[in-house]
Formats: sequence, C-alpha cells, structure tokens
Amino acid sequence: MTEARKLLPPDKILGCSVHTVEQAITAEKEGADYLGYGAVYRTSSKQGAAAVGLECLSRIKQAVKIPVAPSRHQPGQRRCGNGRRR
Repeated sequence: MTEARKLLPPDKILGCSVHTVEQAITAEKEGADYLGYGAVYRTSSKQGAAAVGLECLSRIKQAVKIPVAPSRHQPGQRRCGNGRRR
C-alpha cells in the first residue's frame, strides 16, 4: 500500500481489500482512501472464498475513519435498474 501511494499522483484514490480489523488499520495508516471488505455472504462466483460476515464489518467500520465498501450483498436482494444490487 505504501509503495502504491508513492507511485500514484496525489489526486488519485487508492483502495485496499481487507478481511480483518488489523488489515484495515494497516491499510488506513499506509494511505488507503477506502477499504473493500468481503465477501460478506457466501458467493458462488468465488469458489472457496469464505464469507466474513457482518460482525467483522462492524468492527472494521469502528476501527477506521475511511469509507468501507462491503462486497457480496445479502442473497435475494433485488437489483436496481442498472443491474447493481441495492
């Protein structure tokens, strides 16, 4: 993360995928502008990927000040007109 931040122009946004509170804190300290977290729920699109759940997501959100974007929404959520889930 630190090396990526050095290479990017200052006006560029840098995100980092995390799965633990410790990773989130480290990513924020190293210059991440936002965090990707998940998959929150199991998904068939990533074979073998474990669902990390909402409890850890809550702990991460409390531990950092930057935005956290969870991936893999709850099964059965309806999609918006543009194909994205809501």
